[in-house]
Formats: sequence, C-alpha cells, structure tokens
Amino acid sequence: MVVDILNLGKVDFPSLESPKSSVLIVGGGPSTLETERYRDLEVDLKISTSTCYLNPFLHTFNLDYHIVSVQTDFNSSEFKTFHSINPDLKFIIEPNHLWKYPPGLSTLESSKRADKINISVDYRIGIAARAIIAFIILGFRDIYFVGFDGYSPAGEAQHAFLKDKSKMDSAATVNTYDKMLENFKRFFKLTEELGEHYTFKLHNLGQGHPSNIPTTLGYK
Repeated sequence: MVVDILNLGKVDFPSLESPKSSVLIVGGGPSTLETERYRDLEVDLKISTSTCYLNPFLHTFNLDYHIVSVQTDFNSSEFKTFHSINPDLKFIIEPNHLWKYPPGLSTLESSKRADKINISVDYRIGIAARAIIAFIILGFRDIYFVGFDGYSPAGEAQHAFLKDKSKMDSAATVNTYDKMLENFKRFFKLTEELGEHYTFKLHNLGQGHPSNIPTTLGYK
C-alpha cells in the first residue's frame, strides 16, 4: 500500500512484483485512433481503460492491466473475446469512482485478481488523469499516455472505443471546450506540484491532434 505525501489517495498494487520505471496509459480519446506513436513503444507496463476491448487493435497489444469503469461489461462477447486473447491480464479497480457496479464485476472481485487505486481528486477528464497520478505516486519515472484528450473547440472528437460517441454529452458536468480546458489546466498544475516531491517525466503521445488539450498546454 502506497499513501502519497499530498494526501491525494491510496494505491494498492501487490501485483507489482519488482520495481518498474515506465508505463503507457492508453485512454479513449481520439489520438489513440489517429496516431501510431504508442504502438511500438517499449515500456515496463501497458495499461488501458474502461471499454478498451471494443477497439480491435488493443486485443493484440499485450496489455498488462485494464482499469475497470462503470461502462466495463465483463459479460459482453467483446470483453470475453478480448480476455480469451489476454488470459493473464490484470485489473485495476477504483472503489471510490465506481458509482455503480458494472456487469460481472463480482466475479472479478472474488478472484482476487484486481489491484486498487483510490485517487480522491477528480477533474472530470477521464480515468487516465487518475492513473497518471497513481503511477507518479508509485514512483514511475517515465509516464507515457495517448488518448488523454478533450474535444476540439467545436466540441467534436471520435471516441477511440465507443463508435457512437463523437460529440460532447450535453448532460455531462464538463460539457464545453472551455470547461474541459480549465480542468486540464488544474490537472497539470497538480502534476507540477507532484514534481516537487517525485521524479518523473510525462510523455504526451497524442501531441498535435486537434482534440489533444495537453498539446495546447505545451505538453509534448
């Protein structure tokens, strides 16, 4: 169990059997679809999120971990196919962010195959933000990410996992480009504060994509 010194949360990762230094986090933003920078990257761990199993490429990407979300459906045919190709895949659960149990989660919990992260801060910009914080706290030196995007100023971007999600949700808490931009600013300010206590480098593999707000903020 790792408790961070800024009291952002707890990280419980018993499956990390030996020290690791680099991690790739694959989010659901459009840069996952439209860039190949991450595909041949050599890192210690590869992680994806939520409904990544709906993206056929990620079936054979040799992921090490999948971060569960309320949208993950363990009973779906797509997930079962994905898991059959990746039988050694491990899972990460966020107990304080699962506001409802996704279908099939109880089977996973009983198997004791899941690590946990409890990052209390949430900027409404996706699971990848909390994962970045968690791996900083765990001591990873190089944190690569792709698909950690917002939407374009026009409010459009094709989700990398959900084919029918290409525009901002009018019912969402963060439902304008300006709101999302401000949340990304706040998030990266936090990572700068973490940089005063931890040694790490963030690598934005979605750089240059029209919806990649970290590019706007100068993260390469």
